[in-house]
Amino acid sequence: MGSSTALQCTAKDEPRRLFGAGAVSAVANFAPHWHGYGMLRILHTADWHLGKRFGRFERLEEQQRVLEELVRLARAWRADAVLIAGDLFDTKTPPVEAQRLFYDALFELAQGGERIVVAIAGNHDLPEWLDARARWGYPLGILLAGLPFAALPSARLSLGQAVLEELTPGVVRLLHPRWEEPLQLLLTPYVSEVRLGERLQQPQAEYLHQRWRHGVQQLRPDVPTVLLAHLYCIPAEGEPPQEDEEERPSALGGAEAIGVNSFPEGIDYVALGHLHRPMELPGGCCPVVYAGSPLQYSATDPAPEKSVVLLELSAGEVHYERYRLSEGCSIVQLRAQSLEEALRLLEQHSAAYVRLLLSCPMGPGELEQLRRAHERLEIALDPLSSPLSQIQQPQARVEGLDPLELFRAFYREREGTDPSPELQELFRELWTLQQAAE
Repeated sequence: MGSSTALQCTAKDEPRRLFGAGAVSAVANFAPHWHGYGMLRILHTADWHLGKRFGRFERLEEQQRVLEELVRLARAWRADAVLIAGDLFDTKTPPVEAQRLFYDALFELAQGGERIVVAIAGNHDLPEWLDARARWGYPLGILLAGLPFAALPSARLSLGQAVLEELTPGVVRLLHPRWEEPLQLLLTPYVSEVRLGERLQQPQAEYLHQRWRHGVQQLRPDVPTVLLAHLYCIPAEGEPPQEDEEERPSALGGAEAIGVNSFPEGIDYVALGHLHRPMELPGGCCPVVYAGSPLQYSATDPAPEKSVVLLELSAGEVHYERYRLSEGCSIVQLRAQSLEEALRLLEQHSAAYVRLLLSCPMGPGELEQLRRAHERLEIALDPLSSPLSQIQQPQARVEGLDPLELFRAFYREREGTDPSPELQELFRELWTLQQAAE
């Protein structure tokens, strides 16, 4: 079992640059104390959510800066491979700018096919989009996996400077001329009956356990093995992981909870994505680790400090540490009962994104005063104290408030409960399309 101690080292602060030679300078003074000779070096990251906004604010520049930091880290640490455990994009129809950032980041991480990059689909991603672009990645050393357990076009193909062997659908072995030993991967993009194209006759956890156990039977026991998956996993005992409101268990795209005891023997490390909080789950046959998101995406995220996992492994030996990322703004949620209180709170959080919940109606002039006081401000009604029915002169009072929050309040007033995550996502996409049309 490896160590999951969080390191307190960060990259040097640098001005924003585009991807390229100037953006990949060495990370300052970073050398894991557990470096082993001849071991494979893997960078584990997840939940990029490219294209995700904070209300009306774009965050692509922040996302670019944090991906530049990942590129610098991969090169300075001399990573052999980068594993990205799903939710590459925030929606199934990402904007062109987010797609361009995705291509640029993978291209730079792969370093001309010298480093292997593997990315799988999460529940926010369109799996067919990844599969349709898989052939683009092969010459560059990039493996994209969309639909779960889909077969590759060939049982043996070139992947950059490496050779990729498919042992069975969803199970591959990578051989690289620079590596002293191969790397075996069990790939599990986000699983649902729709994506599998079949109705399961058993619980999803049991189905996945059988698939993984069959996959392990195809592997060489003397070769290091990683299971790369996007799913909601819970420990063998104790409370399920705490998570922010956007990715809480009841809102995980319909995902069924998978216990750590579902992972079979024969795996050295489980690299997970789905939950934005970095954590290790106890009780598994090997380290079961969530990388967490590289940026804070919700005010209720219980782990605003973000990191990636640096992993070294060989057959039967695993070491890993967390590397704390330095880029990105924090997000806070504040509640105010008056204009004066709101202005005082905003001054205390001038560098963060702020979601301000108002418990009293305010006019257009007061709302404009709040917006002038903070450049990263989203204003919403406090659902705990301001039902939609209490708003007087609604057209004047709701001007400038978050449309999604208004929709939630309207739905809650009409139905007595919150709209489902799927319905909220549909509203968000329709609102985005409407704004683009205007």
